[in-house]
Amino acid sequence: MTTAPAVPLPEPDDIVVSVMAGIEPDLAEEVVRQAVADAAASRAKRRRLARALTDDPDLLMSGHPEGPAVIGDFVRALLAHGSRRAVLPKCPECGSTKKLTSLRADGKRICQPCDHRIRASSLSCVECSRPARIYRRTRTGEAICRDCFTLPDGDPVDLITAAVNAVAQDADPAAVRRAVESVAPVGNVYLMFRLLWKIEDTPGLLTGEGAKGSARAARLITALTDAGVSVTAPACPCCGEVRPLSHVLNGSRCCLTCYRKSNSAPCGHCGKERAVATRREDGTPLCSVCMRHEADRVITCVLCDRVRPIGRRTKDGPLCRACFRPTLRICSFCGKGPRRCYRAATGMPRCDTCSRARRTCLGCGKNKHAAARTEDGHLCETCWQKNPISFNPCRLCGTVEYLHSYGRCHSCVHDQQVRQALSRDGAMRPGLQPVHDVLVAGGAKAGLSWLERPSARTILDALADGTCPPTHEGLDALLPNKSVAFLRAALVTAGVLPARDERFAALEQWIASATEAVPDDGERKLVRRFATWHHLRRLRRQAAKKPVTSTQATAVRASIRAAVALLIWLGEHGTDLQHCTKVHLDEWIDGGTTTRYDARGFLECIGLSTQLPAAVLTELLGISPETATAWTQEGGHWARYAATVPAKSTSR
Repeated sequence: MTTAPAVPLPEPDDIVVSVMAGIEPDLAEEVVRQAVADAAASRAKRRRLARALTDDPDLLMSGHPEGPAVIGDFVRALLAHGSRRAVLPKCPECGSTKKLTSLRADGKRICQPCDHRIRASSLSCVECSRPARIYRRTRTGEAICRDCFTLPDGDPVDLITAAVNAVAQDADPAAVRRAVESVAPVGNVYLMFRLLWKIEDTPGLLTGEGAKGSARAARLITALTDAGVSVTAPACPCCGEVRPLSHVLNGSRCCLTCYRKSNSAPCGHCGKERAVATRREDGTPLCSVCMRHEADRVITCVLCDRVRPIGRRTKDGPLCRACFRPTLRICSFCGKGPRRCYRAATGMPRCDTCSRARRTCLGCGKNKHAAARTEDGHLCETCWQKNPISFNPCRLCGTVEYLHSYGRCHSCVHDQQVRQALSRDGAMRPGLQPVHDVLVAGGAKAGLSWLERPSARTILDALADGTCPPTHEGLDALLPNKSVAFLRAALVTAGVLPARDERFAALEQWIASATEAVPDDGERKLVRRFATWHHLRRLRRQAAKKPVTSTQATAVRASIRAAVALLIWLGEHGTDLQHCTKVHLDEWIDGGTTTRYDARGFLECIGLSTQLPAAVLTELLGISPETATAWTQEGGHWARYAATVPAKSTSR
């Protein structure tokens, strides 16, 4: 079964630009392309973004939690670049504009905290039986919460080493311990105990029954055999060959060949029975050969002008696999060649076979892809960069270290990238030199990692263009993220910006955005007045003595969030605050969680301002109907009220 040759699809960036031209024509094309680059680093993400916007362009303006997760990232990038029509999607559970990384049962996207809460409601702890977020699993696989979980006694590394030495009695204990420590992240005791439980529950795991173990147990057996420990490498239960058991089939680990045989189906393009490499949107299976000829994977080669699978993208355009000529070098690992090599510029060329192979690193002892080979053995990328053999003098400053690129050290590259990001036409705007000095003064490697973030590039572009002055107010106008917080903290530490209570400032910004959800203008002003005069005034007086604590900020947010939720609920049920009754309050409280009690402070405050009927004040404050009526008649003013009615103690 064959189909007509695929026609190359337009570039996903061009599709997004054309869609944005119809939505927001005032936004420049280069700005849209930069937003696409910030939101989607890989072509797969860009294809998903282009496909989603082609199907439904309103995803950018509706705020609906639908489509792929890259839609939210693209909206954030557009807002950071000055878009006025893009709207962040809101979580259908909590209404927040956090990143919607999970899917609900109905297909709508939700934020991670709500996903954890939904998952917790469907599971219960094996110890306390409470529905809670699962923290760990017991030895028998049952879920357990954070409060009930305790680690067993003993050092799991010592216990695993003892179990291995019981099988291989002539093994070097130090070599065994290094192999054991290499199969789990440093300090993760829980994963080590999981490995220990698997070894104890499967007595023959180290003597040929490794197919019954976990992936970490398979890595342990590989690390032990590479270290020369006499344990038995397991054979594949399907074919009987001793191969890496990298997949799971019918409850047992198997090799890649057997897994592919079990995962075969007639290819939707060529019709042959082959392993499924990918599937089309309609679910049609494709083999690895035909997958390369799909419309989203073929290009028009700039050299031969033929439609072929992509070989390499260059600055002049895409090349097919026939026209692309990689560099030929003798492999520094296996010594064979000349072979095509993709790392010739590093001085340690590797062929395709050696690039895919994993070896035990001489430095850390872990089984990783080798980056270099020395006389004593192989080194992974991390250990190679730390080894003095890889050090060379910088051609600009002479510093001897592992160079970043083009013969330059990390500090020189960092300084150049910061200066370029803050400059326009080769010159920096007045007032940006202190920002440059602060960024360069930090660690070069950490600074280069920070510059790779799209959010950091957006901030520096705004500073360079003059749309964001280097002040607290200018940084507040940007989309809040960790990059803004980092730059602000660095400028404050260096004395470029004055110190301020960041938690208090963030709380003010949050209140302004959270109250936007109230549809009625009068009620929105009422909530903001309550937040300003009841919460912020008290915190502002305290801030003169000590900073606002996290607990205080959380309490204020809970109070405002509950007040906003109450006003929205009243509007949805055809009433408002002036016509609110005790029946309404009881129905609202009974229909939600205990967090709705946080609205009491708001109701008390507006009740003292005569915004509530006397009947509600009677139930809310615990006072007599006569007192509540007199209070409302006197306008909520205590002095006028006290002149007519004797003060009565209120029960709280």
